[in-house]
Amino acid sequence: MFIERLEPARAALMEALTLYRDAGDERGETLVLLRLGAAEFIAGALESTLERAEQALAIYERLDDTLGIARTLHRIAEALRDLGDFERSAELFVRSIEIRRATGLGSSAATVHSLADLYLDKGDMPTAEGYYLEALALGLHEEDVRLGVYCLAGLACVAARNEDATAAGRLWTLAERLEHEIGFRMVAAERVRYERNLAPPLTNTDEYRAGIADAATLDPLTAAAAIVSP
Repeated sequence: MFIERLEPARAALMEALTLYRDAGDERGETLVLLRLGAAEFIAGALESTLERAEQALAIYERLDDTLGIARTLHRIAEALRDLGDFERSAELFVRSIEIRRATGLGSSAATVHSLADLYLDKGDMPTAEGYYLEALALGLHEEDVRLGVYCLAGLACVAARNEDATAAGRLWTLAERLEHEIGFRMVAAERVRYERNLAPPLTNTDEYRAGIADAATLDPLTAAAAIVSP
C-alpha cells in the first residue's frame, strides 16, 4: 500500500477481510477495513474511504474499543477534509485527539498534523502553523521521523502562503533531505497537497533558491528541533 501498488494491496486486504469474517474475528475485520480505507484514500476514492471507516466505527463502538474509535474518527475526518467538509472534519479530528489524550492510548501527533493540513486547505495560516509546530514537537519527542517530513512540508506551505519564499525553500528542502536520509517518500495523495502550494512563480525566485542553498548546510533533524525550540 505505501509504495502505492494499490491493486495487489486491495487484493491482499480483501482476502484478509474474508478470512477474518469467516473466523468471526471482528477486531481483525476492523483493522483490515481501516487499511482498505487507507488504500482508497491514497487512490483518491474518498467516498469508499468513508464507507470502510464507517463500517469499522460501527464495530468498534459495539466492542467499546476506545483506541479503535479514535483511529477511525481520524480516518473519517481525513476523508471529510478532502471532500471539503472542514467543520465536521475538524470536529472529528479534535474528538480523536481528545480521546487519545484522555485515555493515554497511543499518540495524537499524526492527528494534530492532519488537523494542520485541514487549516492549510481552509486558508487559515496562523492556525495551520500552530498545529504543524505542535505535531512536529510531538513527533520529535516520539522519534517519529516520518511525521517530521510531513510537518516540515506543511510548514513550507505556510511560509509560501505567507509569501516568505526563502523560508519555503528552506523548509521544503529540509523535508526532501529528510525523506532521502530515511529512504521514505510522502505518499502521493499527501504530497500533492504541499506541492500545489510550492509552484512557480514562487519556486523561480532568488529568495526560494536562497532557502534551498541554506538548507543544504543544515542537518534536517537539528533544524527541525530549532524550529520548535527557537
